[in-house]
This record gives sequence, C-alpha cells and structure tokens, in this order.
Amino acid sequence: MKIDEDESKGIMAVSLDDTGDNIFRYARMKYSGDLRCFTPDCSIPAGDFFSYNTKAEGIRAARSLRHPATHVFRIGNRFFKAWGIRHDLRDNYFLARF
Repeated sequence: MKIDEDESKGIMAVSLDDTGDNIFRYARMKYSGDLRCFTPDCSIPAGDFFSYNTKAEGIRAARSLRHPATHVFRIGNRFFKAWGIRHDLRDNYFLARF
C-alpha cells in the first residue's frame, strides 16, 4: 500500500501493512546505459541508498524485508557500484535511508 509520493523530489513512502508502523522509504533512480547501473534521479545522494557489496548480500537483505530476489539491481555512479533493492519492476524507486 503506497502512503505518499512526492514526484518533484522523487521520494515515495510505502507501508507493508495497513497500520502504518512499518514504513519503507524509496527514492527514484534512472538507468544509465553508459555506467550499466541505476543512478540517482532525485534529491537524495547516492550514499543514502541501501547498498550491498555483493548480489548475494542484496538478495539476503531483500528476502528478509519480504521483497523477491528479482528486485536486486546494480546501483551506483561514476565512483562506486553496489547492489540495491528496487520497489517494483514497473517503477524506478529504490530503498533509501533518509
């Protein structure tokens, strides 16, 4: 269940249950073909996204957060590359800490 989305900032908050206690925050990214990964497309810097060194660590974290393993994608910028957890395959929002 989506709670709130601010398209101008590229931020979305999602609650897994109807109580609103467990809220995940996601930020928008875009795919960069030159870098072959998703890069930030919002007001959140790249360091504020949840990132994992290996894909196996990302899959383990995704499963513990009740996301499927197929939602783990490569994120980064020119200076670092890592693996992040994507909200849904239909949009480009990734789990962030802010």
